[in-house]
Amino acid sequence: MDEEQQKQIKPDPQPGVPEAVTPAPVEPTIGGRKKKTGLVVSIIIILLVIAAGVGFGVYYYLTNTPENLMKAAVNNLSKQNTVSAQYELAGDSVLVSGGFAYTSDSSNTNNSEVIFSVDVDDISVDARALSLGNDLYIKASGLGSLGSIVASMSGTTDADVIAQYVALFETLDNRWISITADEIGSMISTDTSVEGVPTKAELDRVVSIYNKHTFIKADTVYSDETVDSSNCAHFSIMFDKAQAVAFLQELQDANLADITVTDDNITELQNSDMAIDGTVDLWIARDSKTFKKIVVDSTAEDAMGSLTLTFTSATPSFDAFTAPSSASSITDILTEIYGTTVTTETIEDTTVY
Repeated sequence: MDEEQQKQIKPDPQPGVPEAVTPAPVEPTIGGRKKKTGLVVSIIIILLVIAAGVGFGVYYYLTNTPENLMKAAVNNLSKQNTVSAQYELAGDSVLVSGGFAYTSDSSNTNNSEVIFSVDVDDISVDARALSLGNDLYIKASGLGSLGSIVASMSGTTDADVIAQYVALFETLDNRWISITADEIGSMISTDTSVEGVPTKAELDRVVSIYNKHTFIKADTVYSDETVDSSNCAHFSIMFDKAQAVAFLQELQDANLADITVTDDNITELQNSDMAIDGTVDLWIARDSKTFKKIVVDSTAEDAMGSLTLTFTSATPSFDAFTAPSSASSITDILTEIYGTTVTTETIEDTTVY
């Protein structure tokens, strides 16, 4: 196609008339204003994300302050059916070590068991205490070697007395002994009533009152540390005397059957300074909000050293919540030891060497 034919298809623009231009798309308007829906939605989404982030940050901060971590850890501890820990009392060297574990009966909160072990030098003692309602069953193994040690601590040099101590501990070694509430009361005093083991409902009430009067406060806050693979908040504590008094007063007003607070208890606390001779440090897991470690380092004149308590997830094998069939009553045990009949009525007059 020659130049002349092209001119026929696309004529030259007329002089003075601009060439037609295809208009650009125009955004629809409402009331003369352009709609910016996409921009507005984007801004709202961004604001929501920021608000959510700030809200989470505030929530995380508030729930992870030392005081709230302590409160949550106390609450969680009260709800645990099983607690297990290792302890160590150390000065210049390890003096005493061992462990303890506690479990409660999920079907009957009046039943519980405590397992306790003590290791001192070459002596190892393992003990169990099984509480079934108001009756207590205890058993300890490793007592055989304690007789001569206790005898030497008493200062006696009489061979017959030392032999009696040895025989006593050998008699008690690895035997289930049952003790009723009446027998415990008789051993203490004929005029003394014995409170039972606090029920779960009573313990829950104690925790509830503590939550209103949290007298344990953070003192020095340290950097987080890892304990048993858990990231833990670490801080030392102090006591708030006013809150502690308020706690005892409300606990007294609660009038719990198995937890008694007297006016003397409250007066004694009011007259104390509640200062800690040394430091008490806590490590609390931030995720589970449970106690991981407690260290008590006392500077008191008669202090033996620092006590370290480390909570563990491992638990020993507990006994069934039934009375041991082989258990002997405490009165039968004392009758066996003294060779004369001991009853609940005469047990108070019984003196062990």
